[in-house]
Amino acid sequence: MIFRKKENFTFKNEFDSPLKERRVTDLTFLVNLCSGDDVKIKKYISLYLRLAPVNIEKMGDALENRNFGVLLQTIHDMKSHLKCMGMEQTMTIAQKIERYALAKGGIEFLPGLLSQFRDDFEKSRNELELI
Repeated sequence: MIFRKKENFTFKNEFDSPLKERRVTDLTFLVNLCSGDDVKIKKYISLYLRLAPVNIEKMGDALENRNFGVLLQTIHDMKSHLKCMGMEQTMTIAQKIERYALAKGGIEFLPGLLSQFRDDFEKSRNELELI
């Protein structure tokens, strides 16, 4: 199956998506980065799907232990994956988490932001597993 470079790439076929709610991924950037190479695209997606759950758990533990340094580093590391997966709204959540972790403040907002981040990951997993 060949991925074509095109604007707003989402699926191999526009009709492949059974999802009714807001999409969290847009693979346009990734398809262009990989020049449409299926193997490379699937490699990046696989890497994201493998690493994101580990990093989300790590962020949860860091928040629970008030380890802002680990939280900051982990969310920062994940931003490149979010960019590749075209997760703009999730990137905004990541930037807020990063700002609060850097300031070592906003502790009352961090659990909710992390929960939104986790929800977006689950949606992205559902979307990306269809590819």
